[in-house]
Amino acid sequence: MFQVPIREPTVFAELLEYFNLDLPTQTRFEPKAVGFFSINRDGQFFHDMSQLQLIKLPKEDAFPMDLTKQLNLRCAKAFPDYSECLDKILDYIFGKQKQFFKKDVKGFRLQEKIVCHIEVLQKLMYTPHESTEDWSILVSRFKDTIYMCVDYSSDKKADANLLALETVFKYVSHQNVNNNKPPQPEARSSFHYVFEATLDDQLTVLYSTNMCGAVLKNKGIPLSLDNLEFIECKLGSVSKTQDATIVKFSPKQTIMWWAECYLKTVKKLYVSSINARGCADFPQFTTVETLCQENDQMRVTQVGHYFLISMLKKIKNIMQEVDDPDVMYRFDYMANSKKIFLKKDVGPKIWNIIPDWYRIALNDE
Repeated sequence: MFQVPIREPTVFAELLEYFNLDLPTQTRFEPKAVGFFSINRDGQFFHDMSQLQLIKLPKEDAFPMDLTKQLNLRCAKAFPDYSECLDKILDYIFGKQKQFFKKDVKGFRLQEKIVCHIEVLQKLMYTPHESTEDWSILVSRFKDTIYMCVDYSSDKKADANLLALETVFKYVSHQNVNNNKPPQPEARSSFHYVFEATLDDQLTVLYSTNMCGAVLKNKGIPLSLDNLEFIECKLGSVSKTQDATIVKFSPKQTIMWWAECYLKTVKKLYVSSINARGCADFPQFTTVETLCQENDQMRVTQVGHYFLISMLKKIKNIMQEVDDPDVMYRFDYMANSKKIFLKKDVGPKIWNIIPDWYRIALNDE
């Protein structure tokens, strides 16, 4: 078995030229929704739909919309600290013990093999096409389950500003229209779906993601999950084309949107183009498939899909050597070298991504 040296980085993977490979088709990452929860602006967890938002676009005469004036950082979602990144999905899981846990000769344990947030999967899906931005993923294994999260501590402030812009745009473009008229969704609040994907008999992935917003399939039927179609809202920079009437977004944006929508099982988007002055045009309706076809990215999406599956299996294999929440593996992607480096750290409270309450609860059971 490959042994990882403590505190000494070693090369875990080198990106090959996947575009020339005959990609396998027998294994698919097929997510399905298994639950939901809400988080209010104070970060409190609720097992309900209270923060669900239904999309209602602003009137066209509000555009071009100057987002530099609309921007309010108090409405923006802050990047999560890695010590809290799994708290909410673990809250959800622990409230569904009969659904997700089992008890055997080894004790009380989670049936899923990997638990994470959607950002981990997005980073991996996009990595074969990432040439400028590094990333770090923190991984630990506890009672046969692997827990993963993205380390945002090194992200640039510019990225936070971009997220704030997008968050504000979503916020002003949504309105809750629940027939029962509950309180309006709050700034910095979010509605989350929990998805499960099974790669094979030995590997299942459970992850959570905030959903942008939804529309009613049938307005004459009361609000229910079966009557909702989720849609993403995005801001994008338009690539210049010879035909000025054609709006074409950059391949990088297209692939990033595709990865997110695929993992959320969302097929439709409202996309608004934003210029250098920070003014956004009226959002246009499109589909993920259309965006990929317009940018000749269908082959690229297959590469991202295959790379995600390959890396999850590699991570699962390397993590078999440890089952201790006080042992943390750090996977660092260096874009300039196209390599993923791995190092291990040992000791209590080191890069702890599994909260104490969850450890105690599982050990007590």
